[in-house]
Amino acid sequence: DEIFGEGSFKNEIAWKRTSAHNDTGKFGVNVDFILYFTKTEKYTFNPQYEEYSEKHLGRFRSTDDDGRAWTDGPLTAKGLKGGGYTYEYKGAMGYWRCPLSTMERLDRENRLYFTRKGGIRVKKYLDELNGIPLQALWDDINPMNSQSIEKLNYPTQKPEELLQRIILSTTNPNDLILDFFGGSGTTAAVAEKLGRRWITCDIGKLSFYTIQKRLLQIQDSKDLLNSAKKYGKQARTFVTVNTGVYDLSKVFALNHEKYKAFVFNLFEVETKTKTINGIKFDGERYGSQVLIWQFWERKDVSIDETYLESLHADIKNRVGNRIYLIAPANSVDFISDYHEIDNIKYYFLKVPYHIIQELHKVDFRKFRQPQSKNKINDLEDAVGFHFMRQPEVEAKVYGNELIIKKFKSQFSEEETGKEMDNFESLAMILIDENFNGKDFVMSKFEFAEDLIKIKKRKQETAEDASDLFAEQLREELKQQQDIRLKINPSTEKIFVVYVDIYGNEFKEELKING
Repeated sequence: DEIFGEGSFKNEIAWKRTSAHNDTGKFGVNVDFILYFTKTEKYTFNPQYEEYSEKHLGRFRSTDDDGRAWTDGPLTAKGLKGGGYTYEYKGAMGYWRCPLSTMERLDRENRLYFTRKGGIRVKKYLDELNGIPLQALWDDINPMNSQSIEKLNYPTQKPEELLQRIILSTTNPNDLILDFFGGSGTTAAVAEKLGRRWITCDIGKLSFYTIQKRLLQIQDSKDLLNSAKKYGKQARTFVTVNTGVYDLSKVFALNHEKYKAFVFNLFEVETKTKTINGIKFDGERYGSQVLIWQFWERKDVSIDETYLESLHADIKNRVGNRIYLIAPANSVDFISDYHEIDNIKYYFLKVPYHIIQELHKVDFRKFRQPQSKNKINDLEDAVGFHFMRQPEVEAKVYGNELIIKKFKSQFSEEETGKEMDNFESLAMILIDENFNGKDFVMSKFEFAEDLIKIKKRKQETAEDASDLFAEQLREELKQQQDIRLKINPSTEKIFVVYVDIYGNEFKEELKING
């Protein structure tokens, strides 16, 4: 009402989302509600129809010589508002619904049925009828627990058939669809298949990678008209954008010394210049050398493998096992957060496209990513943005196992200010087990809860249970010595995205037995 106005409310639709429930002490909860509003009184509405019942279809018992099934309907105007026409046709005198000219046309088209008692009725062909006009109770869509639904292992997934009905009834091809809570990406996928343009949003990392994978592999999903067939078409070009994005022209317009001071503060770098074999390093971070990418002198060049090989040739055996390079996000050609050459890891500190706290002087509360599947919707109440700071990760792959020895965030615990222990801030891990060297297509994900042995918890009620679980989960994570995750790689490398509870990511490409 607040957004569209009370007068724009059209209907409340009840959708039967699951089959019968046995909810103890109350009626089964198996219905969700869809509120239908329009922006103005001038809006698109394309009527939708549901199939006839078996009883109704049983009326179409008669067939023509060509096999078309039909039933008959009245032609008399008795009781019809607006009156009718009185005349005789082929020996039948009557008060008819249509004029003589229409009666003659229907006869030429073989649409008249002459009864044994001398009456005349009209044929209604089954293949010409749309069905029963759709009402506000939708109980004909396969529920999510149906075997026919493609499961994405995302807790709030909706059936494509549901979004198909909503989009078909309220939009036309090439219209723009907006979904503020993207979830598993059903809206985007169905809009894509129906030839609509779309925008979808979500602040959950699992949602982001689920949607990305779904669209990159949409050609292998089910066709909307025939679920036995594949859709078969690749998604049109789409782009992913970080919210809280501001034009960084103000940052990049700073003179070089102010820019350097800004990014040093951003990434906690000490000003300690050092020259190694002619290469000048600008500072140190955790004891390792830091190099600022001078984008103002390299406008048409980016940090790629050729540049790193050249840099490495000059400094190998003269530095430790880690080098940091600070650069704008669009100046780095690597999908991972570091590139390794001869046991030296070159880490990329990308100037983030997020709200710049330094420029706006506003404090924001950091939002937390869920550590378990049942906490997915907790993000809906989150507000604020913050600087991205990569977690510290140490991991290797042996055979079919990903072994993680270290996961520590660069943030202290928000409520207490205490530095977080190993694994305490882990939210989830996302893996591409079939990495093609270019595109990250998630094939497996695990929440922190699934990665540790959870001790048996006492069943408390509602909010107390949630708080108790979160506290116990974090304590058990702190005690974890390492995390071992079974994988099923089909290539020589996998790609892993580690996410902490504040949404910070660390991405790396790992060799099998590397």
